Amino acid sequence: MPNPYKTRAQREAARIFAEGDRTIPVKVESFARALGMELVYRKLEDEVSGSLVINQGRATIVVNTSHNKNRRRFTIAHEIGHYILHGKSAQVFIDSAKVFNRDPISAQGTQTQEIDANAFAAELLMPESELLQDVGTSSINPFVDQDRIDHLATRYRVSVEALLIRLTKLGLIVG
Repeated sequence: MPNPYKTRAQREAARIFAEGDRTIPVKVESFARALGMELVYRKLEDEVSGSLVINQGRATIVVNTSHNKNRRRFTIAHEIGHYILHGKSAQVFIDSAKVFNRDPISAQGTQTQEIDANAFAAELLMPESELLQDVGTSSINPFVDQDRIDHLATRYRVSVEALLIRLTKLGLIVG
C-alpha cells in the first residue's frame, strides 16, 4: 500500500514521475531538460558529484564525469530536487548565482535541504509505486536475495547501496 505520509520532496518527485512517461529506468536527463535545465558534464574533484547553479532564472546542473553512470543519474535527480524544492533559496551565492553542491556533506544527509534532495532523488529514480509492484508481497532479505537486489538495481539503474537504502526506508527489507 502506498505511503500516505510522504514528505513534500517525495510528493513532488512522484508528481513529476506521474506527469512523465513513467518508464523504468527513469529518463532523468529528459526530466531535467523538460524543466528547462541545462546539463553540463565535466571532470570535477572526486568528492564533488555535481552542482546546481541558478543564475538569472536559468538552471544548470554540472555533473562529474569521473563518477559512474548510476551515481551521475542520482546526482542529476538530486539537483532537480534542489531546483524544485529550494530554487528560491540558496546556500551559496556567487556573482548573484544560486549554487548547490552535491558533495560529502550532501551524501551524509544531515542538512534539511540535502535530506530533501536525497528523498526527492530516491523517489524519482525508484518510485515507491513501482518498487512495491516489483517487490510484491515478499520482502527482500539482503543476506539471501542478492540476485534479486542486483536485478532491481540494474532495472532502476541505481547503485545497490541506493537501492538498499530505499528498500529499507520503504520497509521492504527483512532479516
